Amino acid sequence: MIPNSYSDGLLASVKPNDGAGDFTFSRGSNLSATRVNADGNIEKGYENLLLQSNSFSDAAWGGSSFNVIPNQEGYDGLTDAWLLETTTTGTSVRIQQSVSMSSIHTYSVYAKKGTSNWLVLRNNSNATAVWFDLENGVIGQENSASINPSIESIGDGWYRLSVLFDSSTSVRFYMTDGDDSYDATLGANVYIQDAMLNQGMVAYPYVETTTAPVAAGILEDTPRIDFSGGNQSLLLEPERRNLITYSEFTDVTGIWFTSSSTIEHNTEDTLSPEGYYNALKYNSPTSGGSLYYSGIPVSQNTKYTFTFYVKKGTNENTRLAVYDETNLSFIDVDIPYTASTEEWTRITHTFTTPVNCTSLRVYPQRFNAAFGTIYFYGFQVEDDGAGNGSSYPTSYIPTYGVSQTRLGELGREGDYIDTTITFGPTDDFSIFYDGEIFRTDRMIIGGGVSGLNAGRLWIRDTQIRLDGITPSVSLMADTIVAVDLNTRFKLLVKRNGATIDFFLDGSKLTTRQFDTDAPFVINSLFWSFSNFYVAVGRHNQLLVFDSALSDDECITLTTI
Repeated sequence: MIPNSYSDGLLASVKPNDGAGDFTFSRGSNLSATRVNADGNIEKGYENLLLQSNSFSDAAWGGSSFNVIPNQEGYDGLTDAWLLETTTTGTSVRIQQSVSMSSIHTYSVYAKKGTSNWLVLRNNSNATAVWFDLENGVIGQENSASINPSIESIGDGWYRLSVLFDSSTSVRFYMTDGDDSYDATLGANVYIQDAMLNQGMVAYPYVETTTAPVAAGILEDTPRIDFSGGNQSLLLEPERRNLITYSEFTDVTGIWFTSSSTIEHNTEDTLSPEGYYNALKYNSPTSGGSLYYSGIPVSQNTKYTFTFYVKKGTNENTRLAVYDETNLSFIDVDIPYTASTEEWTRITHTFTTPVNCTSLRVYPQRFNAAFGTIYFYGFQVEDDGAGNGSSYPTSYIPTYGVSQTRLGELGREGDYIDTTITFGPTDDFSIFYDGEIFRTDRMIIGGGVSGLNAGRLWIRDTQIRLDGITPSVSLMADTIVAVDLNTRFKLLVKRNGATIDFFLDGSKLTTRQFDTDAPFVINSLFWSFSNFYVAVGRHNQLLVFDSALSDDECITLTTI
């Protein structure tokens, strides 16, 4: 289960290494899937939406009164930077590219001073404009609609400049002679390189583009090798939708609201669960402060799951709430939760909507009795993509202006992990599985489909079952034990002669007699047959031994 390698649509098995055990699957949703990587950070998909992102002489870039000269030494030591210079004197010296965006995006470029020290990043409106001082590495004038500008030193006089835009029809660079001015003298110049426009609150690692946007990170069919439990596992989840349309940005009129409190985005007090400075800092200077999101469409009598990440600042009193906006009453109110000052904690709250409820309000923090600061990141209320709710949390789905759906991950029909292993009617074996399941769909570890002359092991509707199948009759359909959803477990099934022993989480459960003369076939973990047999969960390891392990070995192997 620990991959030898992986690429879009393929997870390569360690053994066998001839491709027979490779697992193919599909998800089909690019930027809405995340995972926890080996560093413990949430990793997203992202893309550079600009065209010809480092070809400023291309027709994709327009503007007026400028000239660009290629083959300049860049921040990366290569000659792939450009010299941007004015060809006239005036206030309209700019280079720009037309875009179409109506949600939160970050616009960035690498720059270095030439004969001019100042570069302006702005959208089509002068209200969103920021002046950057390339001599001193500081931010100058910020016009009223500008959001969280940043200037980061890269070395050798180079800086990465960035600013957030919430909507725009173009992105622009202006070269000027000074702060809060568009005046430029003839022949003034600065160096530029690697422009980028990506969704989200920060500038992600640069991605080069030519004639089309280019994506990076966790992409459409990339297997999500997840480290949230400390060890790597294959994360397979059902379709889910985040109904909160701004999951990281709360300065949205008519959607996010604050009471007796203030919000600072992209706070540099602490790194977010992504490992960037894109968390928000909530500050309630007086008692009674709150933060809430309004207008979430829901169905009545349905379970939904509300999640968010939190880290404690100076506030000791943390409480969440869920409000029924249709019936004008609280569903759950003043639910305390614990935040740590040392690390981020994901808070999970599942609730059921009342009769006639069609709209919700959720409070990650409600009417704090004390004052102080709290840090938040990644708000989510999820359903199954069709309005049917979700009774348990899945991985974070980022949103930047509209609800987003992460499509379900399934093995393609007929696919499975591992090659076929057949044990004869008298052969001994041991099968070990480590993981957790997220919903009550059927998962076969051995035996294939109905009608095979073989034994099979099921994890079906949270129950572990053993069947002995011949073409004409089921000789055994025995429920051994039930396991909990969303909880890691270790299962081992051992056959020694006609005896089958079961071990779960370090304990021996029961012994059964395998009263069939059929073989036992291991050929179908993660079988997907017309989307019926699926294995939605976090799968750490599957081991098959061609011998009966000792009881002590079984207990050691299954101990959590």
